[in-house]
Amino acid sequence: MGVEAAARFFYALQAIRFLSARDRSVLELLNQAPVFWKTNMGALQEATFTALGRVFDEDGRTHNVDRLLKVAQANPGIFTASALRTRKRAGAPVEPDWLDDYVANAYLPRPEDWRRLRKHVRKWRGVYATNYKNIRHRVYAHRERITLDEKAELFGRTSYEELEKLLAFLDALHEALWQLYNNGQKPVIRYRRRSIVEMLSIEAVGRRGTTAGERIARDTKQFLERHVSRHRRLDE
Repeated sequence: MGVEAAARFFYALQAIRFLSARDRSVLELLNQAPVFWKTNMGALQEATFTALGRVFDEDGRTHNVDRLLKVAQANPGIFTASALRTRKRAGAPVEPDWLDDYVANAYLPRPEDWRRLRKHVRKWRGVYATNYKNIRHRVYAHRERITLDEKAELFGRTSYEELEKLLAFLDALHEALWQLYNNGQKPVIRYRRRSIVEMLSIEAVGRRGTTAGERIARDTKQFLERHVSRHRRLDE
């Protein structure tokens, strides 16, 4: 669906911008190959809008958030206790003792659950359509002839904070569906929004405890800091 891709592109770009603005050594490292870094940062920005466009695309022939929810609702059998049992037993030589009690509490989603999730999607699709869709279509996807003033006006409608909230929703939706499918839990949207400052300051955690944005932000920081240290040693 492109959710993790959008987060990786956005937060990699954010991490580069933040670290180069905060640390002069990082900025000097980037300035050793300015065209390379400018090209990559531009590509990350374009990829962010492209990935978001794919997520919110309303074409029924593409793999988007609407199609995902439609397929999930149309196949309730994948969320039954017996289906969850099969998934939990996969690869296990014997059935775990706790499995009976575990699957007995498996939640079977109801029509109102899907309506609630779609209501969340409609809200954030409205944000995307108002402030980001035209950038994807007019600036990147179709390369329309627009003036610099028109382009500036389009980007002037965007904000990092709003994009962080939008990506936090998509991550929360992904997590809700993951928990429903893998653990039989009721699909509830729980936002885990963090700014780029918070992402770069927290300690690394396990796979299930961190988002795609957090992982790429830390990877970007570690990569830049390692190369800054290397250049410092070479200069000594």
